[in-house]
Amino acid sequence: MSAAEREEPVTPDAIMALSGVSLFDGSPFVALTWGAGGDRAQLTPELARDLALNVLQAADAAEFDAGLVAELRRIGMEDEPIAALLWALREGRP
Repeated sequence: MSAAEREEPVTPDAIMALSGVSLFDGSPFVALTWGAGGDRAQLTPELARDLALNVLQAADAAEFDAGLVAELRRIGMEDEPIAALLWALREGRP
């Protein structure tokens, strides 16, 4: 059962990434574990880098969105048009 099915939040201290090497063929991998249930994945270094970049981009976008929402609310914009604007901005993001 995954963390989502258990409806428990996954906190940053419950997410771990460790390097590894296959004893069968010597290929490198990154082992990810998360959640109290010990969910895990094994990624190639390339996939791990792609995931890390995606997380960084999402963090930057979240901070931008929060700042934009705060400013739009400050000038009196209602939440519905703010949500529509955020939707349009997100559609244009890679």
